[in-house]
Amino acid sequence: MADVAENLDQLDQAMLEGIMARDPLGFSVLCAPEELERSRMIEEQHLREIGGFLIEHFDVVVVDGSRALDGLLLSCLELSESIFVVLTPEFPAVRNAQQYLGAMARAGYGLEAVKLVVNRHEKRGSLHVSLDQLKQTLGAAPFWVLLNRYQEAMQAVHEARPVVIRGGTELGRSYRDFAKKMGLDGQPAANGKKPER
Repeated sequence: MADVAENLDQLDQAMLEGIMARDPLGFSVLCAPEELERSRMIEEQHLREIGGFLIEHFDVVVVDGSRALDGLLLSCLELSESIFVVLTPEFPAVRNAQQYLGAMARAGYGLEAVKLVVNRHEKRGSLHVSLDQLKQTLGAAPFWVLLNRYQEAMQAVHEARPVVIRGGTELGRSYRDFAKKMGLDGQPAANGKKPER
């Protein structure tokens, strides 16, 4: 990201392809700088320009945002069609999500603009917030719920293979169903080409 920000006047598809990492599934990744000093060089305007370019050249762009609702993240949100807040069902996490959603609402992003995704949900977890309690506390039902399949997730991490391609796992199926609900089922787009994500 810092390399692109430093050379915005030369930003084109060839430059991006030289900087982005690609995996065997066809995902292209533009990483944050490893050095803290270089990350501080990235400004809101850089993100708007880079984001606009990515939106023009890719069918889907996913931004893994920070916890801080700062100017950089707000620059990304301005360009977003869908905004997800991911939380786990522990009481402190739900309380943090409640505060975060309040801050987002004050920034102009109310519950109609934000979708909740609950990660690591336990169907019978007595130490966790139920989905009904979560809806009552946050004022919205979750858009998607991922069950707690920690071992499946960790096995995928250790194998360095996305859990979504592990066809026989419940977690992999859940991620694929989530993508289908978002309209990202891997089918050819209207223009006949397969979406690049």
